Amino acid sequence: MSRSWVVPTAVPLGVAAGFLGARVLLVGSGVILIPWGLLAVLLGIAARRRSSAAAAGGLFGFALALTFMIAGYDGTASLASTLGPFVLLGLVGAVAGAVPSAVARLAVTRLARRRAHASTVGDHDAPLGAEPVQ
Repeated sequence: MSRSWVVPTAVPLGVAAGFLGARVLLVGSGVILIPWGLLAVLLGIAARRRSSAAAAGGLFGFALALTFMIAGYDGTASLASTLGPFVLLGLVGAVAGAVPSAVARLAVTRLARRRAHASTVGDHDAPLGAEPVQ
């Protein structure tokens, strides 16, 4: 199954999540971090490799943070004057999206390896004194 959709989907998903968090859902609440974190984890699970999971999570986090700040900006200074700090904070969002995505991909990979190893272990590999598996 091709998973080439994961990285290109990350930016539009981040933009949508950032806008919804700034203007529609749970506005002003820290609880919005939970669905954002879950979306980053889902991107990591859907990715094929840890590198693509980190890339997708980073793009998602940057787009989300930047959109959230732009959509929620109500200051008196022009938006252009605040864009520099917003981009820097967007980089923090990129790290905040890349880490859970990469960790989720790592967890899925390790669980799959453990499951594959468990299915190949037969009675001859059982610890001494253990009953045979039936």
